[in-house]
Amino acid sequence: EGDLQSTFLARLVVAPMMMTTLLFGSNLMSKLGFRDPYVFLDKVCIHQADSVLQRAGIRKLGAFLRVSDRMLVLYTSVYLKRLWTVYEVASFMTMHEVEQLEMVPVMLPIAFFLVLGGHASFQL
Repeated sequence: EGDLQSTFLARLVVAPMMMTTLLFGSNLMSKLGFRDPYVFLDKVCIHQADSVLQRAGIRKLGAFLRVSDRMLVLYTSVYLKRLWTVYEVASFMTMHEVEQLEMVPVMLPIAFFLVLGGHASFQL
């Protein structure tokens, strides 16, 4: 039951955050003077249903991780239960310093938006 609840919460929060980042993140960062980032979203770039396409994507993970400056993991209780996500983190750690890996529990963004929403409602 806990895994189902975590999965539901992850989809409820991660999808809107991902779409917001994809749609507006680059514009916001360039307006703040940052260079345009290149983003690899494994959930989107590695096929989730077709095992042949999934294996092909997993084989290419090292190439993406090698040129990555950092790795952000939106962590749920099921994240380290899939072998390829364990491989992804282990591969990144062999090529980068631990400071370049950031693991954020999915509950943290939920709490942030709840607080932000509560703050905004008091300002109305």
